[in-house]
Amino acid sequence: MNLRLRFIFSVTVLVGLPLFAEVDLPRRDWNAIWITHPTAPERDAVVLHFRRSLSLPLRPKTYVVRVSADNRFVLYVNGVRAGDGPARGDLNHWRYETFDLAPLLKSGENLITATVWNCGILSPWAQMSDRTGFVLESEATAVESISTPKGWLVEREEGERPLPRDPRISFPFMPAGVGEEWPARSFVPV
Repeated sequence: MNLRLRFIFSVTVLVGLPLFAEVDLPRRDWNAIWITHPTAPERDAVVLHFRRSLSLPLRPKTYVVRVSADNRFVLYVNGVRAGDGPARGDLNHWRYETFDLAPLLKSGENLITATVWNCGILSPWAQMSDRTGFVLESEATAVESISTPKGWLVEREEGERPLPRDPRISFPFMPAGVGEEWPARSFVPV
């Protein structure tokens, strides 16, 4: 280490400047409730498909939703990918994504779907998990709201399975998740 780096490090330690500052973000209460499949395992790998229809008299100018899943989700509106997430956090700092779905909505019937997957105990090291679930909160109210749980249907994807790790290879630290097998003949499209 050169002298300049030592000096910067020493000043940081002596002055006590924090390397990371925790920001106190405003808390918000959610009206939506987490949902899952009644037979979904809490800690084992599973893929779930969620769907809900939405009938609109007119296409809205904005239609903001907040979405999260344990572990990951991909959200679709009328068959078009709207987004995915959530960003990684931990169980005390769970993340969600915000989307404006208005550009993908139309007057009449709309279909909102989400595919949620969780690798359970085979997840990558940095992927925290409690149990597989999905939550979506809509800023719309009354009959135009699609907040979970009301009106949502769910089914398990039976075609997906995690590929087991090779027992001959032992890693004390596994930063990546396992591979997956998705046989095309059994995959249920969104």
